[in-house]
Amino acid sequence: MPDLTNWPAAVIYTSRNPKDLVVSYYHYFTLVHGLKGTFEDFCDIFMKDRAPFGPVWNHILGEEKITET
Repeated sequence: MPDLTNWPAAVIYTSRNPKDLVVSYYHYFTLVHGLKGTFEDFCDIFMKDRAPFGPVWNHILGEEKITET
């Protein structure tokens, strides 16, 4: 993500509740990409930041650090 600390305009960042995100993410990958495996297995992968199209945690936590400054 680019450095936005001196950005002249307001930046609005939204993120979903991780519980909601992982459920939607799991259903998307099972329906669209034919993912095989249990929801519990997928949660383990998600929590370890190894889910496809990740890393989710670095993205969300990185934005929180920016907004705290």
